[in-house]
Amino acid sequence: MHVKAGLDPYAEVDPGSIIQLDGAEHARLRKMVVAEFTVRRVERLREYVREQVDRHLDAMLAKPGPADLVRDFALPIPSLVICELLGVPSADRELFQRQSSLLVSTDQSPDATRKAYHELGGYLGTLFAGKQRDPRDDLFSRLIVRAEYSGEPLDLDELIMLGLSLLVAGHETTANMIALSTLLTLLLLEHPEQRAHALADPPRVTG
Repeated sequence: MHVKAGLDPYAEVDPGSIIQLDGAEHARLRKMVVAEFTVRRVERLREYVREQVDRHLDAMLAKPGPADLVRDFALPIPSLVICELLGVPSADRELFQRQSSLLVSTDQSPDATRKAYHELGGYLGTLFAGKQRDPRDDLFSRLIVRAEYSGEPLDLDELIMLGLSLLVAGHETTANMIALSTLLTLLLLEHPEQRAHALADPPRVTG
């Protein structure tokens, strides 16, 4: 599997890291990526997201004992949606979920994080090299084709870093928001007077 030897989650800047880069390089990558997040493109994911949410809720309800909201719902849902965006084959999604959970975990050692980072980077390198040879209907295939036509093709290391950046930025933030918003909803249901205040003056809550 291809992975850049120096790829490091603790490095200051890696080529293709839209999170770390500034100026013209950031603008170049952002322009390519943002074209994929139009209302029409995102709307196409709605049914897939609904199916995954329903499936995971049903699995939690079917458990004989308590379910863990974070482990059983908040963490896997973003990972599966990112798999769909990246064009990860169904057969590889369990492995991808497991490695991505390790990568965004806050209780892993630096060595464990680097290991997950390199393993995911290696997997994405193989995946994206295949898409360069044979583009399909997914975000990164379209990104590869668009970059080629623009005259500014993305090399494999840039594609790997874009994939990892999307994974880290989209996975952890979404998982945290799912868990925190559920907790907030529960608290408001348990404290109807606070819920009434929130409904009466929404700007005060959101501001």
